[in-house]
Amino acid sequence: TWTLSTGMPAGSSFRRVETAFAPGNGMVVYASVDLDQGSIYKSTDGGQSFVEVYDGLTDTNNPLGNQGWYDNLLFVSPTNENFVVWGGIDLFR
Repeated sequence: TWTLSTGMPAGSSFRRVETAFAPGNGMVVYASVDLDQGSIYKSTDGGQSFVEVYDGLTDTNNPLGNQGWYDNLLFVSPTNENFVVWGGIDLFR
């Protein structure tokens, strides 16, 4: 069964979400949201709830640019759940 996560943006203001679980800790999940040229959310409870950790609206680095609906990727290190590679047009870590 599926249940709705809390903390994610509501409505249809974005077109794509890319998720990545931390291989070393399945409770840590990151979500890259095609919103404001790239926003990222983190969950520490397996995806039940999320907290925004990067707001594309207020930061000048916008990895997804206007192509987050297409170019949107996440990678979490297998040895460090806080090391994330995130990108669309550009890559950030």
